[in-house]
Amino acid sequence: MQEEGGTDWAGSRRTGKKSVLPRWRRRMMLTPCIVSTLHSLPSHMVYQAHSGGEKFSDEYLAGEIDLLIVDEAGQVSPEVAAASFSLAKSALIIGDIHQIEPIRSLTGSIDTGNLIQYDVISNEEEYPEALKTGNSVINGSVMRIAQRTSRYCYIKEAEPGMFLREHRRCYDEIISFSNDLCYQGLLEPKRGSAPHDSLFPPMSYLHIDGLAEAPPTGSRHNVLEAIQIANWLAANRENIESYYQKKGGDYQDKKLEDLVGVITPFKSQQEKIERACVKNGIHAGKGESKLIVGTVHALQGAERPIIIFSAVYSRHSDGDFIDMAPSMLNVAVSRAKDSFIVFGDMDVISSAGRGKPRSILARYLFSSDSNELILPVDERPDLFKSAVTPRLINNAEEHDEYIRQILRKANSRIDMVSPWISIQRLKETGLYPEILDALRRGVSISIYTDYHFNSTSMNHYDESKASLFAQNCETLCEIGVDVYVVNGVHSKLIMADNSFLSVGSYNWASAARTGKYANMETSMIYSGDLNDEISLQIKSLKERIRMTHLSKGNQNTSREI
Repeated sequence: MQEEGGTDWAGSRRTGKKSVLPRWRRRMMLTPCIVSTLHSLPSHMVYQAHSGGEKFSDEYLAGEIDLLIVDEAGQVSPEVAAASFSLAKSALIIGDIHQIEPIRSLTGSIDTGNLIQYDVISNEEEYPEALKTGNSVINGSVMRIAQRTSRYCYIKEAEPGMFLREHRRCYDEIISFSNDLCYQGLLEPKRGSAPHDSLFPPMSYLHIDGLAEAPPTGSRHNVLEAIQIANWLAANRENIESYYQKKGGDYQDKKLEDLVGVITPFKSQQEKIERACVKNGIHAGKGESKLIVGTVHALQGAERPIIIFSAVYSRHSDGDFIDMAPSMLNVAVSRAKDSFIVFGDMDVISSAGRGKPRSILARYLFSSDSNELILPVDERPDLFKSAVTPRLINNAEEHDEYIRQILRKANSRIDMVSPWISIQRLKETGLYPEILDALRRGVSISIYTDYHFNSTSMNHYDESKASLFAQNCETLCEIGVDVYVVNGVHSKLIMADNSFLSVGSYNWASAARTGKYANMETSMIYSGDLNDEISLQIKSLKERIRMTHLSKGNQNTSREI
């Protein structure tokens, strides 16, 4: 019988099984390992068989691969790999179900219909049980199937199979987050703790009071956040390059673009960050010697000394998307060897429910005051529509003078937001008597402050600190100020008469007026019709109130909510 058909990898026209199989065996003697994608592998393992008359049909070399090795199997959906598995006698599956999941293309209803049609299940009621097998195209993966069928499980607390426990890429403070988030403490950090002279803390953040926007088409973005990331990179380029080049070795002659990666959940934000970086002289985009900016997929399997995470969400929209699967933050954080830095609205991070990925991240970020980074604020473009050209103020003196002017000129209402509060500091700066004068004029003053920062040290409850905080709140309450203790306050805001808004890095109610950061604090001052923005800020704060200390006009009570 004459063999017919198209050419194979070797360019041969002889495509019958008697020719194809020996040819494969000769080839494997020369190159025992062939690398392929699961999508293309079956098309190469084909021969032609006579099907009657002059017709030939494609058949597959089923069971001829001695060992099929699948890497990153947690990312592979079962239906993608099924054909390749039929070609193999045995398989070695490598992957992590806690990292990037497969891209899903089908809905649950279609999956249910297919399973019923092919007698895998009898009715819809059996579908939830089918999902538990790991076989489903909705929540399954090759890695889940392998774990379910593996005979080996040498760590009782872990999933079946061999569990690679030792981790050497990240500083211990970084991988400990992933350990808490996904691995129930089973990972064994082996690199060690970050040295005290590290360029940045291993887990740090920069709070940005931006606006998350969701256009009718395209994904979410936060323009101010993108601008601030590019500004920070430009401001720190020299320090980053000098620090790592002095280390020598693999870092010799490395540029900022080689040392930093930026991860964000949204494609639109990626584009805005890349454009902002280019404006700052930073080579960002695809290609060699360019700063990688992308979703977690862009850095899967890669690493950088510094990883920046652009969270995008602001209090204008919830951040539930980040909590949908722990894999997003697990992959993002574990790409960072030395420092993982979160840029975004920290109120959104810290307000997440207990046990959610954002909540665990908040515990690490806010474990020490030294984890907060400082950067001069920039203008928020969306506020230009309702406010006159904003004004930037710098240093403690300018901030204190601005606050005095607001306290003196406000007609009806002032809302002040600060993570920390100190009566002693207010008295030292002369702001305390200005508050008294404003109250005597009939101005209503409310202060919003954070519970965690005022009552804990290193993430542990500090009784003396909490007691002093309670005294400060009662003192303010007694003079006529309403104090709201809120879960998760990072903003430093002053809002007055729906016409004035200051946003910045200055802790007006507690900051030392001398020292390292005295002249680095900045705020942007907006004035105009700001009713919508101020109302939204107040609404967001009141949704997170933990305790109130209300003045006499509001019944002079302290109440925990």
